Amino acid sequence: MPAQKNKHQDTILVIDDDKGLLRLIEMTLQTRGFIVNTATDGEAGMELFQQRPPDLIILDVMMPGMDGLEVCRKIREQSYVPIIFLSARGHVQARIEGLMSGADDYMLKPFSVQELLVRIEALLWRARQPRETDSTIRRFGSGWLVINLQTRQVFVNGEMVHLSQKEFNLLEYLTSSPGRVYQIDQIFENVWSYESDADPKTVRWYIWRLRQKLETDPDNPRFILTEPGQGYKFSRI
Repeated sequence: MPAQKNKHQDTILVIDDDKGLLRLIEMTLQTRGFIVNTATDGEAGMELFQQRPPDLIILDVMMPGMDGLEVCRKIREQSYVPIIFLSARGHVQARIEGLMSGADDYMLKPFSVQELLVRIEALLWRARQPRETDSTIRRFGSGWLVINLQTRQVFVNGEMVHLSQKEFNLLEYLTSSPGRVYQIDQIFENVWSYESDADPKTVRWYIWRLRQKLETDPDNPRFILTEPGQGYKFSRI
């Protein structure tokens, strides 16, 4: 249910189908001065997100209908609002899946309310700082492919994929402007900088290698697309 927002107060959206836990979190946050909006399912949570964009979201993973992972991916298509996942699933793969869908933090149930408050404050503080993550993290295919430019790591469906330095440089260049068509000579000039032992034909070879590592079906790529007679482009998906 929506709440009225007062000036200078942070709004937190809590989405959880456990009504008892939902009420506990709501009351705790309200006593700390937060404005709290709540929803008991993913669909209602998305509606509240669209109507009243919050400063932070607390999101249950396991919900009937639209689960938390899907909600998170949909939100990440349009917003970098901090998201904390709550879940009883504590194994490593579950945490990876949650974080790769776009969440900023992941807490196991049952949890300490005091710890939740500390994590909320930390994420809100971070969100107020000048944003650099927009240019250091690139996500495609609803989180299927994630590129961390700062650490030079690439993840495909939650699994880290090893790329050579040149492969990563090529991927970084192609994803700098999704949807833009790059000519082969243009790619060669910017990625290889006319190295003496390289050749423009090298671009095709490295495109093939990237497809083998990033695409589910390299012969029918969804990310690195060929534009006949023009060059290559990286899909906007």
